[in-house]
Amino acid sequence: MKKLISSMAFLMTLLVATICSAESVSDSEVSLGGIPYQASSDYVQSIYGRPSSSSTTYDHPLFPGRVTTWKYGSSSIIIFVNGSVVHVSATANNGFATPAGAYVGMKASVLQSLYGTPTHQEQNKNGRSYAFYRTESSEYVGIRFDCKNGIITDINIGAFD
Repeated sequence: MKKLISSMAFLMTLLVATICSAESVSDSEVSLGGIPYQASSDYVQSIYGRPSSSSTTYDHPLFPGRVTTWKYGSSSIIIFVNGSVVHVSATANNGFATPAGAYVGMKASVLQSLYGTPTHQEQNKNGRSYAFYRTESSEYVGIRFDCKNGIITDINIGAFD
């Protein structure tokens, strides 16, 4: 009986540790192409120069304030709210990578070794899936990897609803 209780306690501890490991990535990992979440527009421009296109609105459905979208080519989008990065997206292998080295075009199977168990993941019947890793400090901020047929097709960092 003692062995059964001891085994159950061990399994519960292992289960809690597994759940906790899926909870978050470090805040510093929420960066793409060297652009961290909440970086300033001046910082981004110091690295990449002027964007190829830019637009600003004050009535964005998700973000209050001045929302500015910068595009670098056709595969990189950076969204600022009041001058601070809230979202960075890469949709092609354009040199943007996370600090751990994940990039578009990489096999999705490496995500487990780089980040552990995702906070949330989903797969549909069309070969599409995604994995979301939240940060230590917020359940709404993190990294999302969209995949198709086992290959990373999009990487997004920032605030998610």
